[in-house]
Amino acid sequence: AVAEPQNYQQQPAAAEETAVAEPQNNQQQPAADSPRFIFCYGDSLTFGFIPSEGEPHPYGPSLQSELTNLYTAASATKAPELKHPPNMVVRHVGFPGMPASAMLRLVEQKDVGACSIVENIPTLSVLIILTGTNDLQQMAPDIMGPGGPEAIDSNGKAEMILESITNLHKATLECAQRVGNKDMHTLALGIPGSQFQTQFPVASDIAAKVNKGLNEFSSSYNKESPHGKIVYSDFPIAYDQSDSKWGPDGLHLSAEGYDELGKKVAPEVKRILDMMYDDL
Repeated sequence: AVAEPQNYQQQPAAAEETAVAEPQNNQQQPAADSPRFIFCYGDSLTFGFIPSEGEPHPYGPSLQSELTNLYTAASATKAPELKHPPNMVVRHVGFPGMPASAMLRLVEQKDVGACSIVENIPTLSVLIILTGTNDLQQMAPDIMGPGGPEAIDSNGKAEMILESITNLHKATLECAQRVGNKDMHTLALGIPGSQFQTQFPVASDIAAKVNKGLNEFSSSYNKESPHGKIVYSDFPIAYDQSDSKWGPDGLHLSAEGYDELGKKVAPEVKRILDMMYDDL
């Protein structure tokens, strides 16, 4: 197992400022020419941590660039009279070492919790949440303990992680409702693979059960809740130790990998935006 690089409780490690000054009208759907605000929230995989490198390389800028490319291409073919497709504004913050359980516990905390992001950007369209890796890594002592992997209750462990992530999404949507944002969606990215999961199949089994549960939860919650707007998507880059998109620690991506993550997530974000605003 590879530990996360920082203690999030001591150093929040925000990749960008979360506060956005405009737009202020949170009661109406953004106009056709208003920016589309997207926020990436998560742990070191959102922060863009690269092993043995000092500067992070978050996927947010790549996501913004690819969204702009997708809308520009769509405008050229579907609406050539639209000279300026919607402006994409992507912000991000990642907290290395933070598990989903802590994100849920701190959801209302200023400058750390997801609710502070929703409150600071009242017309936020999509909040992307990538979490669960640290919850899984924290189980390493149990998996490698005296009882070994065979002693692990994979169903129970998966349920614990799943509960934290699903409650985080629900709490964030409730915060959006509270500030009058009735359109915001959350996008849940699945737990990615890792060397830890390759080494210990029980860890891979737990991750697979969490991801399956997230997918099922998003469908059922959206049907049952009047403001259910949760979308699930598998992590788009499969783990392969020999793939240059993964870092040498078997847990984080390389700069190439983070750029690829942004490009891979962009079509799903655009699909959500198209459903919300009939953009292009």
